[in-house]
Amino acid sequence: MYEYTTHLEKWLTFQRSSLELVAQLPPPKFESLQFHTKDINVENYNSWIEILREKGINNQMPVLYYFNIESTFDCSKIHSQINEMKRKCEGSSLIMLPKINSTQSESSSVLYVGKTNSNFLHRFKTHIGITPNKIYALQLAQWATNFDLKLNLYFAPYTLPKEQHNLLEQVEHVLHFNLKPILGRAGH
Repeated sequence: MYEYTTHLEKWLTFQRSSLELVAQLPPPKFESLQFHTKDINVENYNSWIEILREKGINNQMPVLYYFNIESTFDCSKIHSQINEMKRKCEGSSLIMLPKINSTQSESSSVLYVGKTNSNFLHRFKTHIGITPNKIYALQLAQWATNFDLKLNLYFAPYTLPKEQHNLLEQVEHVLHFNLKPILGRAGH
């Protein structure tokens, strides 16, 4: 017979110890990169990657990040555009768009919250969406270029031992819970 109560206690103990470790981490130190969705193209993408590299970002480090909309926007139009793209791509696995969050996110200017344990520059590329692939990401080039959104990518590299990379997911949960992004699910 499955020992749910015993397993629940073990899991709760593990979660408590993880949260205690998260509480001891230094707060994220965000830097930013600003761009307009109407400017998404390969040339600009390459210049944005260079800026990220100049700011010390490489593909070996864990990074916590979020996209904030700095311009005026209509959340319902973003939801509609994402839903339309999802309908168009139904049955195809080339473009995988993030989950649309509930109406509580409509007062938020945060588009998406994420983290990656490595390959941040590649993750940024999937979010820009110049070359769509089979990874859930914003895929901005596929739907957002008509909006002319002014976005800030806020990113915070972390120096964590490999065995503590799972803590970054907990930090992502903190951001997701408080920032209430328009798109994307918490942790994965």
